[in-house]
Amino acid sequence: MLKHFNHTLTKWGAQKVKLFAPLPSLLGDIIVLYYINTVFLEKLKSPIYINHYIHQMKNLGMLHKFADLEMFKQLYLVSLNSIGAILCLIFCVNIIIYLFCLSKYNWPRTYIKGYAFSAVFLSIFELGMYILKGDGINFYTLSSAILYFFTYYIYKFFRKTSEL
Repeated sequence: MLKHFNHTLTKWGAQKVKLFAPLPSLLGDIIVLYYINTVFLEKLKSPIYINHYIHQMKNLGMLHKFADLEMFKQLYLVSLNSIGAILCLIFCVNIIIYLFCLSKYNWPRTYIKGYAFSAVFLSIFELGMYILKGDGINFYTLSSAILYFFTYYIYKFFRKTSEL
């Protein structure tokens, strides 16, 4: 498959590929953002999970400062919503960097290559954790890892030929 992909990349050339090279990473970002905001954080916001977390905190003696559990729940939900907002902000910054890839500067491509590599590494680690936990393979993580891999591979392929 990579041989066919290499042939396609060579046939299209660096200048055409330069236009769409960040696209798989952008799609991976969208998948990750969707998963975190609609699946992961919503699971953490469920009353069952919150009550379980409060019970664990009581057992560890960590809730003695919070006389009002409702206040603790509200602070917990605010922190989860803040995580979602920060990730949306990071996504917006990444979009700006993806747009800079269309320029003559090399730093955006270097950033995206490193970002995609780290995303692939962390996604593989996360997939391993899902498998060890017995939850099977997470579709969101697998699909984003594949997309980030393609981005990394495209930049690595053209860096070898010094074209991109």
